[in-house]
Amino acid sequence: MNTVYYQPIYGRIYIVLGILFSIIFLLGFIVLLDFWILTYLLFSGFMIYLGVNTLRQPYARYNKTELILYRLTGSVRKKITYADPSEIKIQEGRLMYQGKKLKLNNWFVRQSDWSRMLRFYTSPSSDELLDELQEGDSSL
Repeated sequence: MNTVYYQPIYGRIYIVLGILFSIIFLLGFIVLLDFWILTYLLFSGFMIYLGVNTLRQPYARYNKTELILYRLTGSVRKKITYADPSEIKIQEGRLMYQGKKLKLNNWFVRQSDWSRMLRFYTSPSSDELLDELQEGDSSL
C-alpha cells in the first residue's frame, strides 16, 4: 500500500506549542495555586499527542482497490473501496469520488507523497511495478 504522510513541520509546531503551553500553565499553577489550570495542562498534553501522531501516523493509504483516510488521532476516518483506481477522478488538483470532493488537503501532506498519489490516480498502471516492489520489501 502506498502511504501519504503529513508535513513534518505541522507535527513539530504542535509539539513545540504543546510544550510551550505546558510550561506557561505549570508556571501559572505555581504562581496562582489554582487547580483548574491543571485541566489546561491536559489540553496542552493533547496537543503534544497530536503532534507526535502527525509525525508517525499516515494521512492516507491507497492501492489498486481502496483508499483509506485517517484522522489526526490515527483512527480511520473514511474507507473507500473501488473496483478500478480510475473511479477516483482528479479535478482542479482535488480528488473526486462519485462526483464528490474527498476531504484531502494537499497543503497538509508531503508534496512528494501528494504528487505520487495524483500520478497514481491519473495513470494507475504506471505505478503497479512500484506497488509490487513495495509489497516485496514488506515481506522481507
